[in-house]
Amino acid sequence: MRTRPDDTIDVDDLRRRIEDDRRAGLVPGCAVATAGTTNSGAIDDLPSIVRLCREQGVWAHVDGCFGGFFRITRRGREMLAGIEEADSVSVDAHKSLFLPHGTSALLVRDQATLRRAFEVPGAEYIPELGQDDARVDLCDYGPELTREIRGLGAWLPIKLHGIRAFEAELDAVLDLADELAERLRAIGDVQVMPRDTPHLPVVNFRLDGADVWTERLCELVCSRGHVHVSTSRLPDAGTVVRACVLQPQTDRAVIDRFLADVTWSIDRINEERGRT
Repeated sequence: MRTRPDDTIDVDDLRRRIEDDRRAGLVPGCAVATAGTTNSGAIDDLPSIVRLCREQGVWAHVDGCFGGFFRITRRGREMLAGIEEADSVSVDAHKSLFLPHGTSALLVRDQATLRRAFEVPGAEYIPELGQDDARVDLCDYGPELTREIRGLGAWLPIKLHGIRAFEAELDAVLDLADELAERLRAIGDVQVMPRDTPHLPVVNFRLDGADVWTERLCELVCSRGHVHVSTSRLPDAGTVVRACVLQPQTDRAVIDRFLADVTWSIDRINEERGRT
């Protein structure tokens, strides 16, 4: 699938691929849009992709694992507009709700569709609870035939702190990411990847020149022991340093320390460049 310079799906290319599949005798079944890519935080054009899927009779799934819960904020509702029209959405509370790993969910628009996919009707060894949709029998809604009570780990913190507390934290990391991107742009030799379209709190940046110097920058920053960042690769940029601001204990002091470490690391790299 071709992506645009802002790392989002090229919707025209998606249409062409669906039509090409049909001409080849294939049956397109599902298109997956992303509500915030893990790599760059970019958000696909969800309304256009869902509309295209409706026109083509294709299941519209939205991968909201990284960013789906940002929808509880005002900005998140604007950025993720259209996600509510999808046929299904996946979300990970252990990412954008700051909860322990393994708290995930799949949301479907039509409960009956999910049941038709997984139920085992007439199996004598699986007694049925009945056909009342209000009494959910989990063995009819997934391949496991049962389910751990993972939802309790998400319900209890929300019940304890209230959804507004999570909203405030998500707004705070969005603000910090915007500030980080702006301040990085002011550092010489640093190129911040475009964030003009709606982005979740991921800031990718690189040093001018060969990829090896961006890799060296990441190595030096991490060696300081104050923050942890990683490298990634983007189609049009090559190697980048990926800073993901998604931790409720990250504050402006952490951002200040990070930027100081970046400046220190660039000075060391310029010394190394001068010796090569």
